[in-house]
Amino acid sequence: SSSSQHGYQAEAASEIRESWSYVKVRENAYMFWWLMFADLPESQYKSAPLIVWLQGGPGASSTGFGNFAEIGPQDVHLEPRNHSWVRFANLLFVDNPVGTGYSYVSNETAFAANNSQIAADLVTMISFFLTKMPEFQAGILPSSWTRREACTN
Repeated sequence: SSSSQHGYQAEAASEIRESWSYVKVRENAYMFWWLMFADLPESQYKSAPLIVWLQGGPGASSTGFGNFAEIGPQDVHLEPRNHSWVRFANLLFVDNPVGTGYSYVSNETAFAANNSQIAADLVTMISFFLTKMPEFQAGILPSSWTRREACTN
């Protein structure tokens, strides 16, 4: 189960086009993602790369640090960022693991206990995202031999 807001807004370059949602990745565990569409006409954003941004740590908020402090369309004062990566790419910020940023648990026993659980939660979230946004399915993995390695390792 999930809740979401979605909107691909007008073609004006100064508008931020975005979508976000919570994904129930396990019982009592909810992961938050926030997509910033590439600042391109609607007919072109689908061919722009999709960058999935996971803040280092783990445990730092991608939506807070990566988005507002580093590469998103606005800075921490909500001023437009002229060097934002949305000029050439779609940006998917994920608050991972649950308990980070806007991701949360409704019971303390639902925090991830190890890296395997963190990875499984992320796979669940990405699977939901690709179902909701199928236009990004082709760009989520590298091409050629690298795709095979990414899928088998």
